[in-house]
Amino acid sequence: MLSGVLLIDKPKGPSSFDIIRKIRKLSGIKRIGHAGTLDPEASGVLVVCLGAYTKLAGYLTESSKIYEAVIELGIQTSTDDQEGEIISEKTCEHLGLQDIIRACEKFIGKINQIPPRYSALKLNGQRAYNLARAQKDFVLSSREIEIFSLEILALEIPHIHIRVHCSKGTYIRALARDIGDHLEVGAHARDIRRITSGSFTITSALALESLTPENLADFCLKDQEALGGLNNFNISASEYEHIKHGRSINREDISSDIAIALFDNKAVAIMQKRENYLKVLRLI
Repeated sequence: MLSGVLLIDKPKGPSSFDIIRKIRKLSGIKRIGHAGTLDPEASGVLVVCLGAYTKLAGYLTESSKIYEAVIELGIQTSTDDQEGEIISEKTCEHLGLQDIIRACEKFIGKINQIPPRYSALKLNGQRAYNLARAQKDFVLSSREIEIFSLEILALEIPHIHIRVHCSKGTYIRALARDIGDHLEVGAHARDIRRITSGSFTITSALALESLTPENLADFCLKDQEALGGLNNFNISASEYEHIKHGRSINREDISSDIAIALFDNKAVAIMQKRENYLKVLRLI
């Protein structure tokens, strides 16, 4: 069975699951998942895991991401992007570069962020966007994220073009909303594009239209190429025998909490650090 990691340049419009559905049809494989959802109106790197590599999906989502986005000041929407209804409009011509810089600096570092009401998060078993569409009254809890850097690439009021390096779980729509709130004019994300996910970059991503049932295997990344920056280490034949049977191995040289064991340059197991030994979490 085909297995590996595909890097897709998701266009605006389809959901992340729409992309999965199309790749299932192309490959004939049902066991497919993705590492890190992109909103339908966002584009960029979507990491798709096939076959045995779906076991890595949950770990690949832990990586940091880099986005480029355009924030439109002065207009607040129900969805925090341009697809929603306009909630308020305010003038923003009085704002200058220094105002924008100071506002952006407030969001660098570890911050608490409230996700957009129109998001795929679950609340009591229901998706937040379904509750929002049904006009239900609900509150999403804030959660800690980290903005490692926030760079202003261009400014032409009311538009700010930014590049954001952030931790997993960061909503760029929410960041746009919060910057607008801080400036007291409101804002929404007009355009969002993910340019990196871990060590995977947009330059290596493929347009879905370029894939065929015949060439799909040629573009599947495997082994070290498919790890996306996850820590990895080589093991001996005797260590591999232990791991194959679910037994831990003694490795004091591994410091990361999660690492991928490689045997003969092939990814064979996801390992977890426990004091001075490594426990098998999952075989690949």
